[in-house]
Amino acid sequence: MGAVPNGSERFSHFSHRLPAAGYAALALADSRHPIAGEVTLAKVSDDAQKRAEASFKKKELQAREGAKARQEYEAAGDAMREKTARLRELRLARDAAEAAMPKPAPAVKKKKAAKKGQAKSGSLADWLDDQKGSGRRS
Repeated sequence: MGAVPNGSERFSHFSHRLPAAGYAALALADSRHPIAGEVTLAKVSDDAQKRAEASFKKKELQAREGAKARQEYEAAGDAMREKTARLRELRLARDAAEAAMPKPAPAVKKKKAAKKGQAKSGSLADWLDDQKGSGRRS
C-alpha cells in the first residue's frame, strides 16, 4: 500500500462504473472529504425527489381525470339506454293503440269531369259507329 491518495485519485478506479450522483455518494463515504460533497448529494437527492413528486402528481392527476372521464362515459351510456327504453315503450304503446282501433274504410275517389273539347273514351267499335252515324265513310 503506499501513500494515501487525495480525493480525485482515490476513486479513479470507479470512474467507469458510477454516474455523477455516485461520485457524491463515494465522497460522503470518505470522512476526510469536505462537506461540499454532502451538499452535492443533497442537491442531487432534492432534484430526484422533486422529479419523483412531479411524476407522482402527474400520474395522480391522470388517474383522477381518467376516473372522471369513465364516470361521464358510463353516465352517458346509462342515459342513452334509459331514453331508448322509454322511446321503445312509447312506440309499443302507440302501435298497440293503433292495432286496437278499427281501420277506416278507404275513401271513394271521385272521377274528374272531362274537359270540354276532349272526346269521351270508349271502345273502338263505339267510335266506328259514331263515325258512320255522322256520315263518314270508312
